Amino acid sequence: MRHIYQDAKTVLIWLGEATSMEEGTLNIMPAITRIFKKAHADKHKLDPEEPDTFKSIGLPEPSHGIWQAAGERMNRPWFRRLWTLQEAVLPGTIRRTGGKLRVMCGTISLDWETLQEFADSMRLLTLDRWIITGHMGITENMLCGYEAIQMIESAKRPTRDAAGAYPLGTDNRHS
Repeated sequence: MRHIYQDAKTVLIWLGEATSMEEGTLNIMPAITRIFKKAHADKHKLDPEEPDTFKSIGLPEPSHGIWQAAGERMNRPWFRRLWTLQEAVLPGTIRRTGGKLRVMCGTISLDWETLQEFADSMRLLTLDRWIITGHMGITENMLCGYEAIQMIESAKRPTRDAAGAYPLGTDNRHS
């Protein structure tokens, strides 16, 4: 399997069928991520207990179904599977050959980086725990999607060997 993923031009991560609300969430994810990044840069505190903190920067209220849909998407079984790393990390070679890592949920497909930036933004604003526990009653130790994305991004970065050198053929610009 390793060779299949390493040689792939495109790897499609299938998260399963989606509700119309989940598809809507995926469609506006880049816009929400931009708002989150600006909120973080401006040190704007988003508090789900105070809906105006969301509305004042153009986000749907915390009670809007879009947040539940985002939480449900980040709790999909794919994030708990053992071979998740193999699917998402080994295709690192496809980026060097112009290939893509794509995520598909229902009929919506997006670049892995879009999902990763959304998850990172949620984590920076400490909304990752709220979006899961606040809407789904899931305990904090089950933050599957956010933790899986963080683990995948960490595994993509090359590590130095005992002598401090990077493995041959790795891109060490991100270290």
